[in-house]
Amino acid sequence: MTKPRRDPSNHLHSTFRRWRRELARPDTPDVRVHAARVVLKEARAVLRLFRGEWSDDGAATWGERLRGMMKALAPARDLVVVRATIAAEARLLPRAEERTAVRRALPRIEKPKPGALREVGPLLKEFERDLGAVAARLSWAPLDDALAKALGRVRRLQAKAGRDDTPELWHRWRRRVKALAYQADFVRPPDRPDWESLREEAWRLQSILGGLQDLHITMDHLATLALPEGVRSTLRRRLQRKARKLQREAWRARISKSKLQ
Repeated sequence: MTKPRRDPSNHLHSTFRRWRRELARPDTPDVRVHAARVVLKEARAVLRLFRGEWSDDGAATWGERLRGMMKALAPARDLVVVRATIAAEARLLPRAEERTAVRRALPRIEKPKPGALREVGPLLKEFERDLGAVAARLSWAPLDDALAKALGRVRRLQAKAGRDDTPELWHRWRRRVKALAYQADFVRPPDRPDWESLREEAWRLQSILGGLQDLHITMDHLATLALPEGVRSTLRRRLQRKARKLQREAWRARISKSKLQ
């Protein structure tokens, strides 16, 4: 027999406890920055589920505060991606001097703004207090409805992506799909195979779209690196081929029309 869902308030506070555990894990600065960004992304996705039950000012203010904290941590994460992606491609270059040129041109990792990581915990504590007050008066019904609406937004974006392959649109699609995956994790009603299938599809699709976004970030940075033009062109062509492949994979993995019908 499947255990029934706890009420939204208890489930929300349990989620915040999990986030605090993830932030408290000892690790390298790069890994801690990544963990903090993951928690903040999940927090923003959960916030969207409650947006319809909260005042516009309250939800918008917290959306901006969480987004601002993510931006404070973003440069470090993006440059880690750029370094790792370009270094992997450089190992395939045929000439030793080309590989050396790439290694020397790799960007240095920028540190997050001073104190940014230390500010994440107190911010989440304040967020838990405010969002918990909203959750305390809710049943699951409006949150289930919010998830269904989020799915509709994802479908509209993926329909546009089928006609427009600009990085900006695919990035918007990726953000929506990732938020949907987090939201499906949070809501996750028992004995609903269609919801579980949606959750699995969303995570699979966001993984592909996340890889595509990493390639787009890397191609943007590639133009700023002090590289011989021939090496730069070779790397760009390889990244573009990989990006086209991931676009095809993402389109095949798009969320099917039958989910939650």
